[in-house]
Amino acid sequence: MPLALVSQLSYFALFVVMIIEGPVVTSAAAFAARFGVFSVWVVFFLSIAGDIVGDFIYYGVGWASRKTLIDNHGHKFGLDQEKMARIDVAFKKHKYKTLIISKLVPALPGPVLIAAGALDMPFWTLLWLSAAMAAPKYALFALIGYEFGDLYTKFFHYYDVVGWIVAAVVIVGSYIAYKKSLKAIFKDTEL
Repeated sequence: MPLALVSQLSYFALFVVMIIEGPVVTSAAAFAARFGVFSVWVVFFLSIAGDIVGDFIYYGVGWASRKTLIDNHGHKFGLDQEKMARIDVAFKKHKYKTLIISKLVPALPGPVLIAAGALDMPFWTLLWLSAAMAAPKYALFALIGYEFGDLYTKFFHYYDVVGWIVAAVVIVGSYIAYKKSLKAIFKDTEL
């Protein structure tokens, strides 16, 4: 299999995983980019795209479920028509604040984006807000991963040099301690 094809499949797999868990995968991929496995710019743009696609999946679930699940079965979970109307008004009044806060808090975007879809928030609002929130967030995670890769390289360069020095000190120290302990043991047994 040609290396270019393997690289493309790796980017595709990376993108799919970024849809599920973007920040951790972005940092790990940026760390790998420091060693030439990926391009840090491709990792950055894939992470933004993965975040937006993930948001649209949640939004789509909410949009599709409003008519089928919430309207027909929401009363079983305490979501009757009156509560949904109040939530709809509150969400539309504070949609930007709600989306921004939900994107900043881990585990909160999913339910909020499902609600945004269920409440028919405009698609384009979600698109530009998701992109605006994702760009600085993933720039930070990519930078952290890339810089940790750089620190890793520097650390193990010095660790390699220091490691040999420490190994030499341990070997010489062990030999000296061995000789001293033998001398102490056999000190009283001289013939």
